[in-house]
Amino acid sequence: MTQDFAKKQAAKGKKKSRPQSNVPAWVWVFTGVVTGAFIMFLVYLAGLTPKSGGGSSTTGTTTQNSSTDNQRDKPVFEFYDRLLDNEVVVNIDEEELNDAKNPTIYILQAASFQQYQEADALKALLTLEGLDVEIQEFSNKGETWHRVLVGPFDSRSKMAKARSTLAQHDISPILLKKEPDA
Repeated sequence: MTQDFAKKQAAKGKKKSRPQSNVPAWVWVFTGVVTGAFIMFLVYLAGLTPKSGGGSSTTGTTTQNSSTDNQRDKPVFEFYDRLLDNEVVVNIDEEELNDAKNPTIYILQAASFQQYQEADALKALLTLEGLDVEIQEFSNKGETWHRVLVGPFDSRSKMAKARSTLAQHDISPILLKKEPDA
């Protein structure tokens, strides 16, 4: 296979065609319009002058106006003055104060058993649940009983949390209130 390289060189010498652009002409026009509008906007912003607070052209009033402007720029906090105007005086009785110092103590009786082993088994279960449990012996009509007590609690919220833990084990406790020692 022989090739004639002279024809290819002659073809290369012919007019070269310019590569065609894939971007439509309207995109170039739109880009030019947007760029021109942006430049005009920047020129408009450069021509704007900041608004002055007013005042005359004499130097004495100018310094006076600048000092009032500085005072106007500082924030004014009226909250503290309003707080003093709305002060509320609370009257506390001595009984309420003593109740706050000695709150009511709550104890939950989870169950009562004649056999100590049953009470001890329940105590072990409730201790594993994170409750403070103790067993208390008492006599009723000559028989010895063993109470399983949960607590003591100094707030109702702690007592309610323990009560919900007992309810998860199908135990309906009895609420016992211990009044503070006077």
